[in-house]
Amino acid sequence: MDRVNKSMKNLVFALIKYLTLTVLTFVVRAIFARKLDAAYLGVNGLFTNILSVLSIVELGVGSSIVYSMYKVVANDDKEQINSLLYLYKKIYLIIATVIITIGLCLLPFLPYLVDVSEIPSVNIYVAYLIFLIDSAISYFAAYRRSVIFIYQRSDVESKIGIIKVVFLNVAQIIVLLTSSNFYLYLIMMPFATLLDGILIILFSKKMYPDVKPVKGCLKKETAREISVNTKATLIHKIGGVVVYSTDNILISSIVGLAVLGAYTNYYVIVSALVSFVGLVATSVKSSVGNYIAIEEKEKAKNLFDKLTFLFMCLSIFCSVCYFCIANSFIFVWVGEKYVLSTTTVLLISISLFLNLCKSANNLYKDCS
Repeated sequence: MDRVNKSMKNLVFALIKYLTLTVLTFVVRAIFARKLDAAYLGVNGLFTNILSVLSIVELGVGSSIVYSMYKVVANDDKEQINSLLYLYKKIYLIIATVIITIGLCLLPFLPYLVDVSEIPSVNIYVAYLIFLIDSAISYFAAYRRSVIFIYQRSDVESKIGIIKVVFLNVAQIIVLLTSSNFYLYLIMMPFATLLDGILIILFSKKMYPDVKPVKGCLKKETAREISVNTKATLIHKIGGVVVYSTDNILISSIVGLAVLGAYTNYYVIVSALVSFVGLVATSVKSSVGNYIAIEEKEKAKNLFDKLTFLFMCLSIFCSVCYFCIANSFIFVWVGEKYVLSTTTVLLISISLFLNLCKSANNLYKDCS
């Protein structure tokens, strides 16, 4: 019952965060489309994709460490929890450093991905560096965020996320309406990410003062388990990045930023639907991880079957609805010039279904 109650509480606040994010994102995008050219939307999508590709550096080690933490939390082994948290913090600091280094090395290659003639008033190097800084900042609070998750309190993370979302989107709306300055619009992102990280660190320390990164000796079986799971997760990580984080790079370099700008509007709707299904998975993730760690395999398999059925129903519903209303919604939302062909929408719908239908598999993979 404790797991169920926590999952329900997590789901409620995750839903509030989702609704807040979705509504504000659509408002910001509508204002953006009217104040700035489609090519600017393309820049947003392109640099987001590039940083997503760089996230492959994480290698899936975070999920492997968090899984090991579920077990020691169930046994209330504070020494091992703190040792794992120390390892998590150390690795993620290294990851952030590597991402910044690789990100800077990519600067000379940006002209091959972006047709600068489409956005002559924007310095692509400055815009890219803002995205890079935003991405790097997010890694520095990751170890404290994991504490909130392993204790099944993602409702706290959702509340902090709501503060970040409101701050970011309201600030961006003000910038667009008052100045339409693209740089100021982008600079709001790292500030919001920094605010989110600071709040995560403060609240996690207040809630769990005894849980802190302390260098210790990990048990051999735990270290071996993390190593094996990281190697296995790496393959999935590479696959996910190749499939879901390269579209915008290819479209920009081959077709152009204007087409990419139109496509990203469709992808905003896709992201909203993926986030909706994802919030269901995230809300039960910590409880599922705890369940797998302490219950028999047969019970865990029974729960997996039920979750698979739930996510399959959600996947069918979301993808069919998307195909039926996407073009009409785009027409009303940002205008006729951003509408793509029915064939393109069908292909996006199929891709959406294939993405969503394996949510239960991904959930169990990450938790076990």
